[in-house]
Formats: sequence, C-alpha cells, structure tokens
Amino acid sequence: MGIWSAWSSRDLQGLIESQHSGLLPRLKFILPGLMGEDFLVDQLYAPSSLRKVIEAFLPSDAFASRDFRFDCLNRLQPDELRDAASHTGIGYRGSFESTRDALSSQPWREPFATRFVEYFDLPSHFLPAPVADMPDSLDLLPATKDAPIEISSPFMQLIDYQFGVYSEAMDALDQPRARMVIQMPTGSGKTRTAMEIVSKILNSEDDLTVIWLAHTRELCEQGIQCFIHVWPHHARKKVRIHRCWGTHPLPVPISNSSNVIFAGFDKLNSALKKNPGSLDSIRSDCRLVVVDEAHKTEAPTYKNAIRNLLAEETAVIGLTATPGRTYLDETEALAKFYFNRLIELPDPEGGGVIEMLRNRGVLSKAEYRAIMTEINIPLSTADKRYIEEKFKIPPRIIKMLAHEDQRNLEILQRLKSEITAGKSVLLFGCSVEHSRFLNSCLLYMGYNSGHVDGSTNLARRAMLIDGFKNGDMDVLCNFGVLTTGFDAPKTDTVMITRPTVSPVLYSQMIGRGLRGPLIGGTEFCRIIDVRDNIGEFGDADSVYRIFEEYWMPRE
Repeated sequence: MGIWSAWSSRDLQGLIESQHSGLLPRLKFILPGLMGEDFLVDQLYAPSSLRKVIEAFLPSDAFASRDFRFDCLNRLQPDELRDAASHTGIGYRGSFESTRDALSSQPWREPFATRFVEYFDLPSHFLPAPVADMPDSLDLLPATKDAPIEISSPFMQLIDYQFGVYSEAMDALDQPRARMVIQMPTGSGKTRTAMEIVSKILNSEDDLTVIWLAHTRELCEQGIQCFIHVWPHHARKKVRIHRCWGTHPLPVPISNSSNVIFAGFDKLNSALKKNPGSLDSIRSDCRLVVVDEAHKTEAPTYKNAIRNLLAEETAVIGLTATPGRTYLDETEALAKFYFNRLIELPDPEGGGVIEMLRNRGVLSKAEYRAIMTEINIPLSTADKRYIEEKFKIPPRIIKMLAHEDQRNLEILQRLKSEITAGKSVLLFGCSVEHSRFLNSCLLYMGYNSGHVDGSTNLARRAMLIDGFKNGDMDVLCNFGVLTTGFDAPKTDTVMITRPTVSPVLYSQMIGRGLRGPLIGGTEFCRIIDVRDNIGEFGDADSVYRIFEEYWMPRE
C-alpha cells in the first residue's frame, strides 16, 4: 500500500515545490541525459514519477516529523488506516481520528518505523539509524589466562618505516616538556604509529593521563577504536578511556589509575568558557597531549584548549600529513609551538616518500582524471579579496557551481559510469545542498547512495559510513565531514566537485582513497576532479601540481 495513493498530481507537485523550490524544471534538464532515450520529459509529471521524485528528494528523517506523518495519514481511506495500524502494532483505536493521531505521535524508532516503511512500501533510507552503544567511559584490562585478548581483527606490528618514526619520537620524549610534529602522508599509518607511542608512555609509569585531541567526532572515535585495538597487546595495567565530545560529559579522571581522554576541541573550549578552571583536574596528571590534524594548532580556540591542558612536564605530539598553515607567518608560529622538531618518514632510496610507499603497497596507485567544464566565472574585486584573506572560494561562486546543472549532469554521468564499472565512490560536494542534490538524483536513478554532512545525526552518519565501508553502498556523498576521521580502505574512486585553493583540504580529500593493498586498501584508486575556469584565480593548477607525485602516469 503506497502512502501517496490519495495524493493527486497537483498535490505531489506542491509537496515537491515546498521541499525543493524549482526542482522539477532542473530535473527536466538533467534526467533525459541520465535515463536514456526512452525517458520522455512528460513522464516526469506522471504520478508514478512524481512519487519517485518525492521519495528520492525528501529528507531521510521526513517521517520522523509527526506533523508530516499526520498530513500523509490524514489522506488515507479508513480501511487503509486501519490496516496500517494493525501492521505497525499500534492497533485500531476506535475511530479514524484517534488511530491517525496514535500513528502520527508514535516515536520514529524500531520496531514501529520498520513496520511503517514496510507497510507503505517506502525506501529503506527513511528508516531511523540504530543507536550505537557509546559509553562515556570504559576500562581496558590486561589480558590474562582467564581473560585472553578478544581479537576482532589481526594485530599488525609496526612496519619498519613506522617503527623508525616511533623510535625517533620516543628518543625525543626523553626530554622534559618535549614537543614535536610527526608528519606522515595520509594512509601511511600515523594514528597507528602514535598509538604505539601512547602505549609506551602509559606503561612507563603509574597514574598518568594521556589526552588525544581532535576537531571532529569521527577523528575522536577513530582514535578510540585504534587504541582499543592496540592497547591490549601491550597492556601491563588497567586503563580507563573516556569519550569527551558532543553529549559526552567532561570526564573526571579516576584516581590511582591511568586515563586516556579522547576530546574534541569544541567540547573543551565550551567548558573553559563556562569555567576557566574546568580542565584543572584533567591537567594535573597529564603526561602527554596528542593533537590530531596538528596543522590546526594555530587556530586561537585550538591553541587555547591545548595550553589549558599542559602541566609542568607535559609533552605534546602533533600529527599531520601537511605540517603547514595557509600563510607563512602561521606556519612559522606552528613550527615554533612544536619547538621546530619535525619527524618525517625516511627516504632511503631517494625517490621520494610517496613513491616508496606506493612501491611497497602502502599507498594505492592513484590515477588522476579531470572533468573540464565549460564554465567561465569572472571574479569581482570582493571575490579576489575574499580568496586572499580567507584562502577559500567565495560562497556566491560555490552556490553558482552547485546550481549549474550542465555541470551536475556531467558529474552524474561520470558517477553512473563509475558505478556501472563496479567502483565504490566517495564524493565531495560543493556544499551541503549540492551533496544532497547529487545524492537524491542517484536515489532517483535507483542507485544505493547516501549523504552526510555536519548536521547528520551521529547514528545515521555511522550507519551510512558503515554501509559504505561494507560495500553495501555505491556512492557516499558528503560535505565537510569525511575529509578526516574516515577510513574506508576499499574506496577506489574519489570524486572532488568542490574547487579549493587549500593544499591541506585537497590532501585530506584525495587521501580518503589512497590506502594501498598492504594495509587492506586497493591497488589502484581513481581521483576525479571537476575543474572549472574561475577567472583570475591566480595559478589555478598550483594546488594540483603539489600532488603530482601521487599520480601514476597515464598509459
């Protein structure tokens, strides 16, 4: 039974317009080039196609809205509503109104949501995400005969080049208040290497605290999962680990024990604003602070949080693939904060670190492809000033590109080709709206696609990311979320639709597809760039040329 059965074509078009103004004219332009010669534009306005558009373009949480559910259910025939109530387990309440209200007000969670979606034959992307069990704190104990290590995945010893970085870092940590930056290319195992250092520090003395700082929830959770995997193989004592981001509270380290705190910068700065002494109990036994994505250290709020965690003997290690900021003075300040100590990968063969890692299968062989658009965007004086001051593309240009449907058609045609070839595609949209639009077009075409952005709730974000990692999804579209803290080694195509003048951001985006076969990734990865002609952009190719050593020569 379809929930749209009582909606007229005019009603359906009105719903589409209320959700996405101007969508149908855009689809009239895009869909014929995607659906083939058999697709006629007039088909778009047929009720069956309109329903398909609605189900592709409605937000995934649409039916979680009680008002929206009420409006849909209020249009049903009494027998349809009665059957829906029976199927969902709510039961008939004696009248149409009472039954409708009961179905509308029911919380959108299992098992009700699944039964509702099944009954009305709705796509599964409307289902709520399962709520993950993420305790604020948990204890990790050393293995014993009675409680051996539970191995969820094989434990990998450090590779020789990782061990070299580890050894150099441990030598540096012999000095009190040591600071350093560890620079390792994306995909070469800097988190894994750092956890070996953390484990060594934890075993070196009793009752100490290590703090792992990151700017996204994904990076914090990725750090926790890596530590949970590594620590049991080194543990000589119990360690309590704490989540400190989002809704997780500021932890109180337990006394007479060692603690590892994985904290978000936003959480710490929020606590400091409320109470300047809020981090005192955390700082008191802090032996080591690890700063993930350390190139962000010079941001005022980040540096404020770090400084409030430093006790008399606290060491600081920064991790990054790109140890620099946008401007020279910021880069110099960053180096100064880390005492000008940089630990890099060795290059024994002299051919470059990237070539060495690629030859050993640590990095995939990246095949670069560009989609050259015919778009010509002149820059105003204000645009140029914006780029110079913020080192970002002005929002008006991003919005223009996101709504350029000839460009979107070319993107979707290339995505269709990649999916047909069996590729797993990670897409970076120009904006949140752009990423959602491309995802919805893919859903309309019948592909298994998903979208995440900063507003996506954590449970849904985790569900979509897991689905992509497991190979259950053709394309995962995103904006501003998956540049860091996202590890899906089997990604074999990365599509970048957003222009950037930031080498750091570009490095993070392409890095999502560079995991090689030695570390569970792919031998080859395709990087597809959408390249636009943005007038007087300066050296438009400079950000790409920085990474030429990543690309394999085209045959």
